[in-house]
Parts: sequence; C-alpha cells; structure tokens
Amino acid sequence: MKNTEVAPTAASHNASPDLRSWLRRLAATGRLAVARNGVSLIDELAAVSKKLELERAVMFPRPGGHPMTVVSNLFVDRGWIADSIGVPTEDLLARFQQAVRQPLPWTEVMDAAVQEVVHRDVDLLKLLPNHSGAIDRTESEDGDPERIDPPVSGQRPG
Repeated sequence: MKNTEVAPTAASHNASPDLRSWLRRLAATGRLAVARNGVSLIDELAAVSKKLELERAVMFPRPGGHPMTVVSNLFVDRGWIADSIGVPTEDLLARFQQAVRQPLPWTEVMDAAVQEVVHRDVDLLKLLPNHSGAIDRTESEDGDPERIDPPVSGQRPG
C-alpha cells in the first residue's frame, strides 16, 4: 500500500472551493490520471479505478460514449481529505468536529451559475447508462448473483 499523504506546505493548506479547483490541484501535484475517451462502463472503468485507488484520482472523459465525465478516487486517504479543505492531516478530526458543532449558516442564492442552463422535459432514464443497455446486469456473466468481483482485465469471462 502506498502512502499518498501530501507533505504539509504553505500551499497545501489552501482549501479547494470547488471540484474543478480540486481536480486542478490533484493534476498539479501528480495525483490525477486521465483515462482515454470512451472507457467501457462494463468492468473497465471499475478496473482502472480499482488499480489506481490508492495512488491517484482518475478522470474518465466520455465513458462508454456518454457525454458526462466521471471522476473516481477523489479522496484516497485522510491526507487528501485534509488537503482538500486546507488543514494539516493531524488537524482533520478536530476540524470536522468543529464543523459539526458550529456549522456555517446557509445562504439562499437566487441567481447562481448552476441555474444558467435549464433543461425542461428531460427523460433521465434515457440519459442513464443502465437504461441504455450499457450496464444492464444484476448478476455475473455466469449467472451467479453472489459474485461481485469483475474481471480485472476489463474483458468479459468466457
């Protein structure tokens, strides 16, 4: 098992305010791998994520030909979590305890970037890989509903 904690530096104690900045930080520190476009959703994406789970986050552009990017392994250990919120690893538990005891007040935002594009009459089932047939299995290829370990090679058995 590799130790993936980042050595504390002045720069590593700046919180990443959003996912994009966290991904940029991971890339800048050699902790982000980018897979090729179109990685298969059947076994391959999971196998790549598993192989790199203790080393790097993985970005999968257009997995299975779908337009949405998938990212895995965002927080592989406590050091990454601490780095993402801008605290030294040894202060992580205390920071979480403080956040639970003194949560930040919420603020309602009437005009946010997330509201700039509004889609109406969306059929989510057509957008989900499961519905399109990309992943439509409730049991293993050999019919065994108990087996949950997909082949690491990314190839189907048989």
